[in-house]
Amino acid sequence: YSAIKENGKEYTCTAEIDENSLRTKLDIISSKYTQEAKDATYKINMDAPEGKKVEFVDGQSGVTIDTEKMYDTIVELFAKGEGGALEVATQVVEPTVTKEQLEAKYTLRASAVTSYNDASHGYATRVHNIEKATKLVSGTVLTPGQVFSMNDTIGDRTYANGWKEGGALVNGSTETQAGGGVCQVASTLYNAVVKADIEIVYRRNHSEQLSYVGGGLDATINTGTIDFKFKNNTNSDLLIIGYNINKHVYFEVYGEPFGEEYDHITLTSKMLGVVSPSGETEYKVVKGKPASYTETKVR
Repeated sequence: YSAIKENGKEYTCTAEIDENSLRTKLDIISSKYTQEAKDATYKINMDAPEGKKVEFVDGQSGVTIDTEKMYDTIVELFAKGEGGALEVATQVVEPTVTKEQLEAKYTLRASAVTSYNDASHGYATRVHNIEKATKLVSGTVLTPGQVFSMNDTIGDRTYANGWKEGGALVNGSTETQAGGGVCQVASTLYNAVVKADIEIVYRRNHSEQLSYVGGGLDATINTGTIDFKFKNNTNSDLLIIGYNINKHVYFEVYGEPFGEEYDHITLTSKMLGVVSPSGETEYKVVKGKPASYTETKVR
């Protein structure tokens, strides 16, 4: 010890990089500065005019940290015995979906509107059912070949599922049931889909003409029995947007543009004649009713 104290002693030190520790520190730096790229998307703009409620939003570029480049730089400087400030190596990542791509993919093919402002159709429980069903359908995206089911989309109409009582047309007469009024939503959507030239898979009309659409332009549905279905027969996704304004239900169908053959479709309705039942009239005695009471049922 005294000799070392008097004459000193020379030691040889070897410095090495702890790879795991260095990479862990670089990962921490990366997590602080990395920003994911955001694809362009769409939103419903209720301030826009009817028929153009979809607004496309620009995507945002992202930033990633090139930790491998930083690691190699540190190793190189260390080997040279050099130090100093280290520049963070970044890479800009562009969105994979742009606003322009969405605008080309989702053009307005068709729209339809019906009113439930009439006194006989605008009471609060029916309004609730119509607006609930509209919201459940809105935002639906169908890929090419995919089939839309109204019943599957809005679910069983039961009081337990949040539906309220409303008038429903059954066999030519009106009865109160959970979800009464949703047929108006189905009918409005049916009109928009037909005008958009989309393939109808299954649709039934009501047993009599309705007030909110022309004859033959309606679509009835019933939990577990009658459905309204259509198929995306185009080469692009279909976007269905629905909304309610001033007791009117609107639907807009977005997808690839029409071909060169036409740019829009118009629906018309005209009564051609009346078809009477082929069977004989059936009479039944209804107890508790006056002798003058009559009831007609259409099947």
